[in-house]
Amino acid sequence: MPRTQAHRSPVGLFLLICIGLLASCSSTKVAARVLPFHVAVLPFEALESTAQREIEGTPVGFELLLDGALLAREVASQLDGFAFTRVSTLEYPAGVGPVEFHQLPASQRAAWWREAAEVSQADLVLSGQVRYDPTVHSKFAGSATWAVLAQTLRVSLGGFALRQGLDGLLAVLVGLEVSEWWNEDRVYLVEVGLECTLHELSVLGDDGAGASLVNRQARLAGAAAFRDQVKLRFHQRASRLDYPLSLIIPTPLLGGDLEKEHRSLRQTLASELLGDWVRQLGLREAELLEGGGVLPYGVDALRLERRATWTLVGQVRLDTRVLDLMDGLRVRVDGRDPLEVPLGEGPVPGVFSFEVPLPEASDGSTVRLEIRDGALRQGVRNFSLIAGLTGTRVERAIRMELPAPPSQLDPLP
Repeated sequence: MPRTQAHRSPVGLFLLICIGLLASCSSTKVAARVLPFHVAVLPFEALESTAQREIEGTPVGFELLLDGALLAREVASQLDGFAFTRVSTLEYPAGVGPVEFHQLPASQRAAWWREAAEVSQADLVLSGQVRYDPTVHSKFAGSATWAVLAQTLRVSLGGFALRQGLDGLLAVLVGLEVSEWWNEDRVYLVEVGLECTLHELSVLGDDGAGASLVNRQARLAGAAAFRDQVKLRFHQRASRLDYPLSLIIPTPLLGGDLEKEHRSLRQTLASELLGDWVRQLGLREAELLEGGGVLPYGVDALRLERRATWTLVGQVRLDTRVLDLMDGLRVRVDGRDPLEVPLGEGPVPGVFSFEVPLPEASDGSTVRLEIRDGALRQGVRNFSLIAGLTGTRVERAIRMELPAPPSQLDPLP
C-alpha cells in the first residue's frame, strides 16, 4: 500500500500542475457596451506596404497576405451583438468585382453603399482598411543562452531523480518542463494596421452634401489599431514531435509546425487588433450619440425597459429653435408602421424625455427610433435596439483570424 501511494502522489501532483496551467491560459476578454445601432460593414481594403524596412530576426517560412472582403465578414461576426445591436455585411454590385468597383467615381460608390445599407435597414456604415507588410521575421522572446542553461540543469536533475528513484522530484521537473509549453517563447516582427470608420448614412452619397467615404463629410467616428510585434506561446506553434523533444531541448530552439505557426500568428494578430479597436470605440461612444448640422441633437439616454410591456425610454437634447423644422421622432417595432414619440419636458430646458409602451415588442424584437428632418422628410439618425441586449455590458473573448486569399494559406515552398 505505501508503494502504491508513493506512485499516486507524483501523478496527482503532475495533474494538478497541468490543470493549473490550463486554467491560467484562458483567452483575454474585451468588454463593450452594446451600442444602439445596426451597422452595415463594407468590404475592407487590404493594402500591401511597399516601403522597405530593416527587420532583425530570422525570416519565417511564410508571408502575411490578407483578403479584405473576408476580413470584413470576420469583423462583422465578432461585433454583432457585442459592440453594436446588429452587424451585417454588404457586397459589391452583382457582376462587378472589387477592381472594377473601385474604378467608379467616389460619389457613385458611396451612393451604392447607401442604397445597399438602406435595404438592409442599417443605421450606420462601417468602412475598414488594413495596411500590412507581408514580410515576417521572428526571434527568441528571451535569452536563448539562459533557456539552454535552465534546460540543461533540469535534464541533469531529472537524470539524478530517475537514478535515485525520486518520483516526487521527477514529477515536479516534468511539470516544470510542461510549463514551458505555455511560455511566450517567440516574437514575430510584423507591420499591420487596422483602421475602421463609422459613417453617417443620411448624407452618404448625397450629391448636394458631396459626402463620400473619402472626403470625411459623412465620417462620424473612427479608430485605428497597430501591431509591430506579436508573441506566440510554444503550444501555439509546436508540432506533435516537439512536445516530447521539449523535455530535453529548450522550446525556443524547436522549429514547430509551420502551418500551425502561420494560423496562430493570424489569429493572435486579428484578436489583438480588433480588441484594441473595440476599446477605442468605447472612448468615442459620445460621438456616436451626438449630431450636428441643421438639426443638432444629443441622446443622453436610450433603453428598452421590461414593464407590463417593453417600453422605450429615452432622453434627448434638442435645440428649441429648430423643433419646428423637425418631422418629430418615430419608433418602429420589427419593421411595422411607425408610432409617433411624444416628447415631454426634461429636467432642464432643451432636454426632452419620452416613454413609449410597445405592446407589439417581445424578447428579441428590433426597435428602431428615427430622428427625422421635416424639410427633407428623411431620417437624420436612426437607432436600433434589441429587447434584452442593447445597452448591456458584454464581455467576450475575441477569436478570429486575419483571412488570407485561399491560395496563400499554404506555407511558402
